[in-house]
Amino acid sequence: MKGVARTLGALCFLATAQPGLSFGTINSAGQHAEHEHITRDALGCAPGVKSTGDCFEKLSILNLAGGPSTAGGVGAPDSDEVFNSAAHCDDADFLDHAKWGLPGTYPRTRAQATGALMDCVAHLGGRFIDGIAASARLLDSKDAVVKKESDLSSSTCTFFSGAGGRAKCEALEGFGRALHGVQDFYSHSNWADVADTKVNISRTNPPGLSLPASSFILDLRSAASPAGLTVPDDLTTGCFISSFGDPLGGAKECIKQGRITHDTLNKDKGVIGDAPSVALPPGTPLTSGPGTARGQIAHNFEQAVVGAIGETRRQWADFRAELEARYGPTKAAHMVCALTRDEPWKDCSGRQIAVVIDSSGSNQDTDPANFRIAAGAQFVATLVTKASAAGSDAQPDEVAVIDFDDSARVVSPLGDPSTASFDGIDSEGGTSIASGVALAIDTLTADTAAADVRDRAGIVVLTDGQDSDTSSLLAALDLAAQLGIRVSFGFLAPPANPRQSFSGASDPLSGAEPDVVAAILRTGGIFGTITSAEAQRRFVDLVVSHGATNIDGTRPGATNGGPLFP
Repeated sequence: MKGVARTLGALCFLATAQPGLSFGTINSAGQHAEHEHITRDALGCAPGVKSTGDCFEKLSILNLAGGPSTAGGVGAPDSDEVFNSAAHCDDADFLDHAKWGLPGTYPRTRAQATGALMDCVAHLGGRFIDGIAASARLLDSKDAVVKKESDLSSSTCTFFSGAGGRAKCEALEGFGRALHGVQDFYSHSNWADVADTKVNISRTNPPGLSLPASSFILDLRSAASPAGLTVPDDLTTGCFISSFGDPLGGAKECIKQGRITHDTLNKDKGVIGDAPSVALPPGTPLTSGPGTARGQIAHNFEQAVVGAIGETRRQWADFRAELEARYGPTKAAHMVCALTRDEPWKDCSGRQIAVVIDSSGSNQDTDPANFRIAAGAQFVATLVTKASAAGSDAQPDEVAVIDFDDSARVVSPLGDPSTASFDGIDSEGGTSIASGVALAIDTLTADTAAADVRDRAGIVVLTDGQDSDTSSLLAALDLAAQLGIRVSFGFLAPPANPRQSFSGASDPLSGAEPDVVAAILRTGGIFGTITSAEAQRRFVDLVVSHGATNIDGTRPGATNGGPLFP
């Protein structure tokens, strides 16, 4: 919204004489904290749910979305960017008079309107990158979460006029300011709405596009060079030329110039239900009581809100992808955990992992180069040792190595990753994957309370085939899901010219039966095939970026199924 000011850097927003001119930030002056509700419905964790990277826990969402004590990062533009059109995607107005049979020409060209829109996208992209840059300070030199940079328990963040602060606050501010603008796009433009069909198209009733989220226009990762973007010819936002004392709330000069006004087009006000992590499209309407003329046409307010929620989720997925692109999968996973968890210095470290290696005889043909063992060792090298955790706020990881053929055994007991051993893993016997997963669960839970295991434990299985007892494997995977243990599978594909034929699975994904795949996904894990040394490296990178445990989060859009690595 644009009708509020923050004084003396305080966290209290005061309603001014100006009317609210975007999705609202406060609960007064006809506003219902619309930005807060959109952000909470998009990214807030449901009550009692711990974050796995796709939602923000209680304190974290308070500082991003706002609440009783703060307007949050998403409300920050309504403190010090109230009259900056680029922060709210205003002044990108256009109407094709010839197309709609209107006399004369519109006072702005399509190119001018698109240029103003690109100014908005570039501005929001800058805010987005501010959040990415600030995230670097969440971790120390050992990639552990720094408590003093991520602890929000004693006070909420200060989002005002570039005031510096904790790394988490600055990251949430950059991301939140970007969210404010992309949410306003759905309210201030005709992207998601429809015109009033009872009257002709005109400056006071511009056409609607009725398009869904996400908008290709709002690719903030590429916002540094938006030139050349082609937009729908009828796309428009509203003119807003503000001056104090304007009784028309920024519309007086716009009307004088014959332009589409912000007041004509916006869908800013209305009641939005509390529905953290709501499914889209919602089964029942999320909104009621639309408070603007355009919002009251058809389902325009509902469509603007649903679009803004979908766009907010898209931006979080893009934010996480940009963290990974800039910092690599390990750092990015820890940063996501730090941003979404309320006590990340505790929750984002101290994992317990079991690496389960297939030692059945078929590996003589499917994996003569021992890629599965090399992949296991490569993965263990990414874990936090006691030595690397020393002097930081992090707790070290623990890892066990297990192999299986007809039965399973512990090759290396649960302990510091620096002591993990893969010695003695051979290629003899049958294939009982279930025994390996079951022993891994027993090993991870032997000396740990169930509450401590949940979300902090993971199993990485490297196998070449199909279990001789699928029902037992499904039971083991279901138990892992119940305990909050994430299980990921790497399937070994046979070489192009195996040394000899062998009975058993020749399809590289024959071990990935549909029921088994579904059970893997229910644990939160992933699966892929390994056919080469490069594929081995990429599989480990995928497990790390997706997250070996639930506290690591999940990489948005991570692909499951099929030969991921040709």
